[in-house]
Amino acid sequence: MSYHIEILEKLSRRTIDYFKQDLDLGDVIDDKYEVLEVNNISYHDRTVFISLNGDIKGTVGMSVTNQLSFDIAKAFVFGEMEDEELLELASESVSEVLNVTLGNILNELNVIKNGGKVDISTPLPMKGSMNIKRKPNGQMFVVNLKHKDSVIILSYFI
Repeated sequence: MSYHIEILEKLSRRTIDYFKQDLDLGDVIDDKYEVLEVNNISYHDRTVFISLNGDIKGTVGMSVTNQLSFDIAKAFVFGEMEDEELLELASESVSEVLNVTLGNILNELNVIKNGGKVDISTPLPMKGSMNIKRKPNGQMFVVNLKHKDSVIILSYFI
């Protein structure tokens, strides 16, 4: 298995576990998923990208709807906040989920276990839906995790 697919396999599993165990939002997340190679990815309202450099190169992404980003932000806050304040935390909350879950799986990757090194960038949050197409010599992989009436998009492209 190439590390491209291995990253999304492990990230998908860890994201599901994180939603269930840490965010308490997993009662409606589907455990079934498939890594697909695609030519373009249509992202939701809140998207976060983290770049990888070193022995692993590429960009990992997580994308969710506004409503799910709002629910994630609420899960991070222990107390009551106004909806407007929670919306301000929405992108940062999605960034934190991707940063934590990706950080958790890096040492499990075969490339790293075999002595490889990887540097990760700080998360880059984006607002608004967007579409990204595969570069002519690039590769794009996506996993769609079903959550309630929504889909969590996990992606990896080089």
